[in-house]
Amino acid sequence: MKQVIIIIKIVFRLLGYTITSGACLLIVLFYLEHLDISTLRYKFNFLDLYFFVTTAVLPFLRLYYNSWFISTENDSSYRGKALDTYHQEMAHQQKDKKWSSNGVYVNPWEYTTPYTQSYDSSLNWVYSIAKCLFMSILFILFAPVFLMVILFQRFRKKS
Repeated sequence: MKQVIIIIKIVFRLLGYTITSGACLLIVLFYLEHLDISTLRYKFNFLDLYFFVTTAVLPFLRLYYNSWFISTENDSSYRGKALDTYHQEMAHQQKDKKWSSNGVYVNPWEYTTPYTQSYDSSLNWVYSIAKCLFMSILFILFAPVFLMVILFQRFRKKS
């Protein structure tokens, strides 16, 4: 049963990657003016075969090299970093003062919550989607370079 759930997750992930790569292919075709939405025309070019093949390969590459396309680190705003630095400095320098109890710094006039209003989590989501789309478009345009990097990495692991 556990293997069936894993297979279903992989299938849905591949389906999502296929939809994303199709959207990136449409962006590339619109940019190259091979696809015109106003007249609903598609001008076939031999180069489009290359784009279709790389679009077909892209979901499988994204499945195995997910770190190239999706950002795992969280980006924080300057406001959040400044507040964290402020709290660290206060914790290190202001112990055993007037408003401290048992060596812990307490400031009754500070915010009631240690977090300011920021949009860090929403920016991380937007950044992750933008990176995914940008890397997918780069792969569709420059697939041989990506494949050479993969072959070079495998060659280095074997030796």
